[in-house]
Amino acid sequence: MYASGSKTTSLFQREKQETEHAYEFVKKKFEELYFQSSAPDRVDRVFKIYRTNALDQKLVKKTFKLVDESLRRRNLFEAGLL
Repeated sequence: MYASGSKTTSLFQREKQETEHAYEFVKKKFEELYFQSSAPDRVDRVFKIYRTNALDQKLVKKTFKLVDESLRRRNLFEAGLL
């Protein structure tokens, strides 16, 4: 029984490491894309990365609200209204 539990723990740790690696990879790609696609005079804009999952509904809603707010501000600023 102990060996089985040990295998389960090992599998969990490996999956956790793989998940962390995948998160860091995606985060790095988003950061690279942000800096590559931003004009040099706009790189100082706020850039936020939120770690979430589909099960955390409150955080997903908050994230979408922040994205929506950021896009609205950018559009108003670019239109000279802000």
